[in-house]
Amino acid sequence: MGHTVPLRLTAAALFCRVFGCFPVWLLALWLYPQAQIYPALTVLLLLPLLSSAGCRFLLLHYHASPRRGTVFAWLTAVPTALLCGYLVSRFTGGWIMTCTAVAITMILTHFRVSAEPDMLFTTGAYTAFLTGIFMTAFLLRIAEIQVPMKLILIVTGMLSAVYFLMRNQFMLLRLVNRRSSSGTDVPKEIRRGNLLLTCAAILLPALLMIFWEPLTDLLLRLQDALSWLAGRIIDGITGLIAWLGGNAPELSHEAETETAEQVLQPPGGFNPLALLLWIPIIAAAVLMWRVLLSDWIYDLQIWMQRVLRRLRRNADAEDIGSRNADAEYYDVETVTEPADKSRQQKRLWNRALRRWKKLPDSDEKFYAGFRLLLTAPCWAQGELRDSDTVREICGKWMQGHQPENALDAAAADYHAGRYAGTGLPAEALRDMAAALTAARNQC
Repeated sequence: MGHTVPLRLTAAALFCRVFGCFPVWLLALWLYPQAQIYPALTVLLLLPLLSSAGCRFLLLHYHASPRRGTVFAWLTAVPTALLCGYLVSRFTGGWIMTCTAVAITMILTHFRVSAEPDMLFTTGAYTAFLTGIFMTAFLLRIAEIQVPMKLILIVTGMLSAVYFLMRNQFMLLRLVNRRSSSGTDVPKEIRRGNLLLTCAAILLPALLMIFWEPLTDLLLRLQDALSWLAGRIIDGITGLIAWLGGNAPELSHEAETETAEQVLQPPGGFNPLALLLWIPIIAAAVLMWRVLLSDWIYDLQIWMQRVLRRLRRNADAEDIGSRNADAEYYDVETVTEPADKSRQQKRLWNRALRRWKKLPDSDEKFYAGFRLLLTAPCWAQGELRDSDTVREICGKWMQGHQPENALDAAAADYHAGRYAGTGLPAEALRDMAAALTAARNQC
């Protein structure tokens, strides 16, 4: 897929990969109060981005000689890392945390940099970014360090927008080329319409990030209005009780105002309404982790089933024969295993034959035996087709198997039961057992 992906999608994936290290930068740079934050962030963004792009180009360009490409990639990455660490340390005034942040950034951005473009920044990486940004802000809050909420929201919104647009385009490319290996590009009409829908879905959170200050001011004004309305309601109730002759305590307006200000304005000037803006970030992280965990649990279940099947060794031979029978009719990507004519398959088929012999005598046993006959290991791969009739199967048996008439009696019984409508003869099960024994002797 790498050679068919437009360059803009590869650049977007590398950009997301570098910007995904922002939680590490946030935790390292904000420990230095006198640091020049924005120049340091610019260096941490540009140098690893250029270095990772250069290393990817070299590794893919020298694909025929991997050793030369690796040497050139190291010669590009190491000087860039040293220069990045030096510049960032000059802007922050510290060495330990800044060099640690640079090292982590270079490792994360250069790890498997020659992979397919859609694997450069996966769903797991985006989930780790959301989790890291929340945990970093939480740690800074505990350490009583001022959290740059505006910068966090801008970076999160920008990275999320680029990520969803990028994944959307990768999905379109995958759908268009799922049946072709020529690398067909997405038609302009489909790409344009899909981009409009995706941009419309991203527009709402983007507006929230852009108009952060007006919305915050609006929420504060709404808060003041609600507190004023609550005060008027309390004054009315107090006046009503006093007018009716009750003994309600009187509270001065100055005391009410001071109490309301103490409740609504916590120490340090922190606005609790700002916590509401963490809701979409936490919700997105929880949703992504839920999807990843469900996938991991499903993979674990499949793995456990395979282990138990190998331990018990009671797989049905019919499943082996029909595992890939209908795979070509489904428009999905499947991971299939090649047909195995080994000793283990013969042993499994013989076990299925012994289980068939233990079934009670009935018409269903006869037809189950015929299906078992079609999965016998003596048949060559591709020799039988789903469209073959009973007579055609008998003809193929006579061409390459002995004895030539081993299936004739069972085929005649099948024809009488299914097509002639006279029912299965009394000796049908005996004829089927003889046909299965002949198939077993051919293995």
